[in-house]
Amino acid sequence: MIFPKSRAGELEHRRRKRVREIAAIMEALRRRLGGIAGSGLPDLDILEIGSGNGFQIPYLRKLGRVVASDIYIKDDLKRNQNPELIQCDVNYIPFCDNYFDLVFLNHVLVYMSDMDRVFAELQRVGHSDCIYAISVPTSLWLLLSVPAQYRDKLSFQKRRSLWDKLNRKILASGTTPGRRLGGKSKWSEVKRKALRKLLPSGYGVYPGFSECWRAFSVRHWKELFERGGFTIEEAQPLLLYGPSEWPLIPTTAIFNAWGLSSSVLFLLKKTPVHYPNEKSGLAARREKRILVES
Repeated sequence: MIFPKSRAGELEHRRRKRVREIAAIMEALRRRLGGIAGSGLPDLDILEIGSGNGFQIPYLRKLGRVVASDIYIKDDLKRNQNPELIQCDVNYIPFCDNYFDLVFLNHVLVYMSDMDRVFAELQRVGHSDCIYAISVPTSLWLLLSVPAQYRDKLSFQKRRSLWDKLNRKILASGTTPGRRLGGKSKWSEVKRKALRKLLPSGYGVYPGFSECWRAFSVRHWKELFERGGFTIEEAQPLLLYGPSEWPLIPTTAIFNAWGLSSSVLFLLKKTPVHYPNEKSGLAARREKRILVES
């Protein structure tokens, strides 16, 4: 369980981990939706952003009609036989305003650089009572990924590639170790770049480890969603696990009560916007018409 995996072992570990994670997500959604519906679950219009190979679609179908979407459509997703499959960027979702009841993103936000644009588009396509189910990795997952990172960095192919790249940069600089050009040692610069390659890295759109550590903290995710115009209905730890290449620890949920998890599910709703002297409905439209006519 905790040792480095073969390719086949890695795939099997990832499959089992995903099954347990989506089961926990579905349980949280059933609780939430069952409370809203009163008796039974509603038949929802669901949008999944970043469907990948379509793994989550059969689970989401138990809650309603699923529109699967991704920026790249993989063959596995095409074979999923989902009647609605959309190739699109999350920044431009080809649906009208206020369309969906549930919007689902599973470990997708880590690849998004313009969060303001993403959140605005997500809020546009969801109606006022839409539930946004968004799961994200935590800083603890990043820490547990370090051994797998070094296993990859120190593999023979990676070490050979790094050495060849270092030699090419030395030759391209036209210098040798110790030689200085313009008061600056190009050799030192090459060494610094090589050292950065050997340090732990981040993930997604956060290349640096320290930057990624801060971005993946549960506190930062909460602040990000609140600034983006969402109200957090629930924040639920899902599972504690390491990367499937080298899990390091068994996959478990026993530490959820202490908030120790590698992934967290956020259930969000759009924050209503209210202004102090705002008139609503017909009264506001009549007042506007009077001002225009006068």
